[in-house]
Amino acid sequence: MLKNRTKGIRQSLLACFVLCLLLTACEGSEIKQSPTPVTITFGCPGREENTYRQLANRFEADNPGIRVQLLNLDPEIEPGDMVKKADTLVMYVSPEVTHQNLVKDLSPFIEADGAFRPDDFYPNTLENVQWDGGIWGVPFAVHFSLVFYDKDAFDVAGVTYPEPGWTWDDFLTKAQALTEKAHEEVTRWGFVWRLRDPLPFVLGRAGPLVDTSVDPPVLMLDRPEVVEAVRWFADLALKYQVMPYLSPEQSGPVNSDAMRLVTGGQAAMWSEYSHRWGQQSIGRNLGIAPFPVDEPTSATTPIRLDSYVMSAGTAHPQESWRWLAFLSRQLIDDGTPARRSIAEQSGYWDNLEHGMADVYHFALEHGFTQVEAGGGLVGWGWGLHDALEAVLREEQDAREALATAQGSIRTEPGEIEASEPFLVSTPDSNTGNETSITFLATFLRTRTDERQQVYIALAEQFHERHPELSIAVKSPSFPRGSTRVTLQALAEQGDCLEFLDAFLIEDRNILLDLDPMIEGEAEVLLNDFQPPFLDAFRREGKLWGLPAEGFPLVMYYNKNLFDTAGLEYPPLDWNMNDFLNLTQALGKAGSNNQYAYMLSLGTAEPVFFVEQHGARLVDHTGSITLDTPAMAEAVRWYTNLIRLYGIPAVYDVRVDLLQKNRVAMWSDYPMSDYSKLLTLTEEEIGMTTMPQGTAKVHDFNLIGYGISAKSAHPKACWQWIKFLSEQMELIKGVPARQSIASSQTYRHQLDANLFDVYSTILSEGEWTFTSSKRLATERDRFISSQFHQAIEAILEDGVDLEQALSEAQYKAETYILCLETTSSYEDEKELIDTCISQVETSE
Repeated sequence: MLKNRTKGIRQSLLACFVLCLLLTACEGSEIKQSPTPVTITFGCPGREENTYRQLANRFEADNPGIRVQLLNLDPEIEPGDMVKKADTLVMYVSPEVTHQNLVKDLSPFIEADGAFRPDDFYPNTLENVQWDGGIWGVPFAVHFSLVFYDKDAFDVAGVTYPEPGWTWDDFLTKAQALTEKAHEEVTRWGFVWRLRDPLPFVLGRAGPLVDTSVDPPVLMLDRPEVVEAVRWFADLALKYQVMPYLSPEQSGPVNSDAMRLVTGGQAAMWSEYSHRWGQQSIGRNLGIAPFPVDEPTSATTPIRLDSYVMSAGTAHPQESWRWLAFLSRQLIDDGTPARRSIAEQSGYWDNLEHGMADVYHFALEHGFTQVEAGGGLVGWGWGLHDALEAVLREEQDAREALATAQGSIRTEPGEIEASEPFLVSTPDSNTGNETSITFLATFLRTRTDERQQVYIALAEQFHERHPELSIAVKSPSFPRGSTRVTLQALAEQGDCLEFLDAFLIEDRNILLDLDPMIEGEAEVLLNDFQPPFLDAFRREGKLWGLPAEGFPLVMYYNKNLFDTAGLEYPPLDWNMNDFLNLTQALGKAGSNNQYAYMLSLGTAEPVFFVEQHGARLVDHTGSITLDTPAMAEAVRWYTNLIRLYGIPAVYDVRVDLLQKNRVAMWSDYPMSDYSKLLTLTEEEIGMTTMPQGTAKVHDFNLIGYGISAKSAHPKACWQWIKFLSEQMELIKGVPARQSIASSQTYRHQLDANLFDVYSTILSEGEWTFTSSKRLATERDRFISSQFHQAIEAILEDGVDLEQALSEAQYKAETYILCLETTSSYEDEKELIDTCISQVETSE
């Protein structure tokens, strides 16, 4: 048991007072209904707030004597501060937390609750929040660290895929067979240690690192088996050379060297979190496996538990437990459910992709937590990491490094000082005199994104102007691993929201038409907006969003390659002839191991280049124009450009070439993270406008503000989004409002080069967006897809250009004719699918 080393009679008396207060609140299992409901607070991540709000509404309906107030807790807050803000909360609970007396032992509540059913939890879940004689949390979600692998790499090498139950010898054999070299340089590693967790490898080969049969537990890092396991793992890099050695600074984060190897196709296997499957598997043929085992009882796959905990300072323990017990029986779409009943009733296992259920089941049965590995001790993990780093850097051998770690780590639990007793205070709730609306800040790159802080500050300013209106700023909640943001998912979570114009391919009725809101001020208000921006948010003559800013397709270039070639950098006012001259001067495709130009990641680029030459996918009347002489001439120019100076449209190749500084120019959007994959510094990367042709067209990603059709307060939302459109603090792209674009404040808050690029675009006079905007509807996307298929057929299959365009025109016209002449479908989506199927099967 933990021996608290608190000192002083005064502190002891305070502890007794708080303990008596809490024990008094615990007496009796029934909660008496009082005229004034008890309010308890629940801390959760902002992305989950909508889910928990719905659950709290259900809970309050069944428990009228309890109100649940949600708190958006910043994940960067220290646990000691978290538990002082909320009665209950989502937390990763550890001995460091419990030894400080920050959370309550839930054992008495669980024992008194006959409906809790501890046997309903999967193995390695509930038991892994138990130590020091207590149960410190209620697990609700399990996350795994797994081995991800590239199936294509395995297939090419003729290596069988790893399966649950594979061994460490299997791991090494596969890693050796998958490692490839060219001219003594590794081009693909058998394994990349991205997560930098040594425990699967050390525990899996050495067994326990802590002797828990004695009290207190004893660390055993210097055991011969541990020494051998560390030596074997280090040899993956030093002896077998199937794994690169990357320092801690080069591993882990998304933009690390380790991740670049993964995204660049230079890793056959790598360690990764299970929730990143959805993101990493986009466009790639990947598989997953648990970590290898050598014995039936081996526990080698790391698992992490998300748990509900009760603050040690709650003044309402019974009400808090009733809420936590309720939550433990609900499905939270975030990881694998910890309860069997929830997983089975929700169909969780049936909904997983093929083979995943077997992997996750095996991981549950052969998994371990950090707490379990440490036997409840704290502070020992860094010693193992430091020892392994010393061996990998060849500064010490394994025996010496582990002996040093063993002697330097102090692990006695009692050395962690207990927190002084505290009480959680309940914040004041809404008085009911205000109209409260929720605003979704959709485009936040991190949970602590500065953009969210700006929104919060603006909400406070707005409230000062409109005391009757209160704005709650939140980030949207999506299932972990989601790969697609939808307008419907956003509109269901808030009253108003920011969204991309591209989202309007969905049913516009998800949002409110803004035209009725604008009546009376339309002329003054709308005249301040860039006309193309407003047009992009119009569909069927109605305005569905108020544009905020846009990010244009721009040209990036490698200054070093231009300097080496003795060429001037591309100017802001260059044209297609200038672009062609530069591609010729920089060399034909692949010459000197470098490329003049690289295809962008999306489909925007071919449309841009073709329409800059005067062709259009559809004309101003809406007629399809894929086979006109102008289109043929423009497509011929573009495909010749790609054949002579482009590179293959293969993502892995492009990433690799960019990272090796072998690409002189590439197009991308300033809002994209793609350039973070580069090894160039900001000073070595230039940016300019896209070259202009005979037509003034641009491609933009646009962000705007909309109002959910389900909002009960549309007028309040309109006041808020109109206010937002006037604020320049948020603007990082081209402003939608001309008054902001012409202000000195806007000029000074942007990088000088970025401002010059944006100003050049706005100074061109009348210009339009590419047809990609006009065709960005569920109904019309098939037309643009035929254009892209024609380009692909010409470049990759060698199909005659006129033939490919003629076929694209025929299919697009046949599709439109089907839509116009078929009247037997009430559901437009079903009609669209039917017409596409008819066109494709008539080939």
